[in-house]
Amino acid sequence: MKDAHVQLANRWIRINELDASFAKLLGEFKGSNLFGYVYIDHTAGITLDVIKLFNVVEDEIVFQKSPVDENTRIICRFDDFINAGEITILTDKGVAKHSLQLPNDIMSVYAKSHLEAFRTSETFHQFRAEGFPDDIQVLLPPIGDLKPELIWVRVENYENSILTCQLLNKPHQNFGIGLNDTFTASPQAVGDDYYIVGHISPQQASTQTAKKWWKFW
Repeated sequence: MKDAHVQLANRWIRINELDASFAKLLGEFKGSNLFGYVYIDHTAGITLDVIKLFNVVEDEIVFQKSPVDENTRIICRFDDFINAGEITILTDKGVAKHSLQLPNDIMSVYAKSHLEAFRTSETFHQFRAEGFPDDIQVLLPPIGDLKPELIWVRVENYENSILTCQLLNKPHQNFGIGLNDTFTASPQAVGDDYYIVGHISPQQASTQTAKKWWKFW
């Protein structure tokens, strides 16, 4: 599921037979099925904007009062909707048939074309946080007495195979970087394994000896 965004992001979907827990998120709005648009919120991850709710009566779609009718929005995150019911991706013909339209600000606010190559690259899928495609796990390499340590970062840019990352959790050891600091990283082979390795210089890190340890913190 770490690559779910590849299939879902920037697409219209239909969810049939909404389960009871998801129905509670809809508040005053009622309907057994929905049409919605999925996009990536850079900080909040894969997101569904609920556009229209409907029931199916004798094989015909009957629209119910929906958020767009009340000039409001219902926004759900990945964990809320991914198991809410049967999900299908709409074709352009299906979008046109049901007159589905995006809220005006989705593409202008959330589109990040400079991250599209990173988001779709299979190289990074195994390192992503589920539901948060811009957040990945990075290995800080051993420097002196510092042992290798895995951390979480948010990718802000991707160019020439180099990731520009913002640190999401402070390392246990003093690598010379702190919460929200920015540094670069890139995919590298480490022994028989493969990691996204942070570019940390000895001058940045607090070290006392030149020993290298490969036991994970």
